[in-house]
Amino acid sequence: MCSLRKFDLTRISVWLVLCLAIFSSVESASRKDVWVSHTIKRGENLTVIARKYKVKSNDIIAWNRIKSPDKIFVGQKLKIRKSVLNKQSQPSATFSEKIVNPVGRMNIIKGYRPYGEGRNYGIVAQVIGSSEVMAMAGGKVIKIGQLRGYGEYILIDHGKGWHTMYSHLSKLNVKRGQYVNAGEKIAIVENHKLFILMAFNGKPVNPVLYLNNNLIKT
Repeated sequence: MCSLRKFDLTRISVWLVLCLAIFSSVESASRKDVWVSHTIKRGENLTVIARKYKVKSNDIIAWNRIKSPDKIFVGQKLKIRKSVLNKQSQPSATFSEKIVNPVGRMNIIKGYRPYGEGRNYGIVAQVIGSSEVMAMAGGKVIKIGQLRGYGEYILIDHGKGWHTMYSHLSKLNVKRGQYVNAGEKIAIVENHKLFILMAFNGKPVNPVLYLNNNLIKT
């Protein structure tokens, strides 16, 4: 972590703010736990089995009350708890149909790039014309705060696993806990620059895929 440059830390902190704010609601809504049975095969140990199911070997030990990990044997049955996505793991088409652009027109100056050096989990847009920021869809304002390098931000829960975040704001028109409609004015953008982040089930998605491209310049 210490080797990361400042701009990497800032971008990571933006995503951490979002994850911390929506973790409990997203995790419970998008995943469920199921138990599966695994029969130990020749050449397998707890580390290999844990890696296969993407769990921790210590959890397997606890679930099966194994007293000595060295004494497991071929043919022994283990119960393993897996966390799997439920039916809402795919983006809802109805949500994308209701989305409105948060501003009238915009010029994207930094695109979505979730991997590699210079990664960016949302988009940064230069606002053209009106500086009013609108909710992209109806939902509940679940967090309002301030983040270094990004100014004031608003986080909205739209239900069905969807969240949006807007930052570089001033003159906020909403309060935490307030419900807003699609297209409702929530703030004024500061210095005509807006950061937009979208997430589905706790993972970032590219906002451009859901916006009206006729109002975007790249």
